[in-house]
Amino acid sequence: TDAQKVIHFGEVAQYSCPRGSTVDGSPVAPTEFGIPCRHTGDFPVSHLRCRRVNCGLPPRVSGAEIWKLDIVLKKKGKNFAKVTEDMPVGELMYDREIKNDEASKYQCSEGYSIDPRNPKKQRFRAQCHPSGNYEIVPSCRPLNCGSLPKIKGARYKHGDVRFGSPRRVVCQTGYTVDGKSTSVREFDATCKADMSLDVPHQFCKPVICGKPPKVFKATLSIPQSTDVHFPQALRYECEDGYSFDGTANLGSKFYS
Repeated sequence: TDAQKVIHFGEVAQYSCPRGSTVDGSPVAPTEFGIPCRHTGDFPVSHLRCRRVNCGLPPRVSGAEIWKLDIVLKKKGKNFAKVTEDMPVGELMYDREIKNDEASKYQCSEGYSIDPRNPKKQRFRAQCHPSGNYEIVPSCRPLNCGSLPKIKGARYKHGDVRFGSPRRVVCQTGYTVDGKSTSVREFDATCKADMSLDVPHQFCKPVICGKPPKVFKATLSIPQSTDVHFPQALRYECEDGYSFDGTANLGSKFYS
């Protein structure tokens, strides 16, 4: 309604809310309303007024936390101040409704990013639109540390390793992490928040069998003091006049 126009009895003063506002703040509510002029020459008290559209609670984003709220203050329909509420990173604040022209800012949790190959792309915002909807919010995805280096003596699933999803590495039969028969044969390789790969063992070692046993009346092809590893085989040769079974049938050479 034109503020300078005189309204007479029986006429209605018409009001129209600005873009992004409705009579009760809901996106489906009317944007126009009227107040009639009474026979007493005044207007009845009306509780109707334009309220900024409310988008409701900020959307939850997997792998992200809200760290700021931008709140726009209005005076006579115009923006006159902008207040930013800071919150400690890690404090989840999803119980605050956001109105038109306000935004909630997000930070991806540790180990997550908008771009899995770039750990610095962690912040984004969700703007409340006049329609009452939030703009499309990007997702926070686990960082991608790439594929594991070749781990000799082990088997594992190939492909990229992502934050929060350890890659199990299993030593092959006859191998352990340090060559001792009693040691573990499995370990996890992980992707760290700084996008480095944490691989506890660079290779699996063949199991150490120790010093070769002595065999009566036989000589060994390697020094007796040498440690033998899996899958080495020992070659023995019987001395003259001796054989593996005491006869001349099986010969004088054998392996262990």
